[in-house]
Amino acid sequence: MKGKILDSAIKLVKPSTVLELGTYLGYSAVRIGRLLPAGSRLYTLEKFAANVDIARKIIEIAGLSGKVKVRKDYFDEIFWRYYFLNLFSRLFMGTLETAVKQSPF
Repeated sequence: MKGKILDSAIKLVKPSTVLELGTYLGYSAVRIGRLLPAGSRLYTLEKFAANVDIARKIIEIAGLSGKVKVRKDYFDEIFWRYYFLNLFSRLFMGTLETAVKQSPF
């Protein structure tokens, strides 16, 4: 049920950039990545290195390595960084997408 709700949201919004906080083994990353429009990207952050390795393999098997990028990072720190970057970008730069394109992912 949750997967279908996620699918519906991606189909409705058609995002060009998605930031996922908490990859675990990559189930939702694959689910999101397969529905992203051409040229879109999903950046997903995971705290545990073992999970990052597994998720990258699963994403590769799914053929989504070009769209989905997994990074080992503490998403609590990243969340606040992107939260304030998003707030800043809405006020001064127009979109978060510009900032994400320049990010080190």
